[in-house]
Amino acid sequence: MITIKNRYEIKAIGRACAILKDVLREVEPLMVPGVAARDVDKFVEESIVRRGGRPAFKGFTGADGIPFPASTC
Repeated sequence: MITIKNRYEIKAIGRACAILKDVLREVEPLMVPGVAARDVDKFVEESIVRRGGRPAFKGFTGADGIPFPASTC
């Protein structure tokens, strides 16, 4: 099913994409052997929140009923 987005939703998607673009550029230098996944996750979450966003994965509850524990996957 295709959901038609209104102008507000389209702008929100654009803002989310801009946040993600900036966060991915900032986190790239951390993506080296020896850096713990929890450190990368913490950095990403802080970067998203600092820009006014909210990590989409963290806390998402799937069919198993267990909330996803991290901001990255």
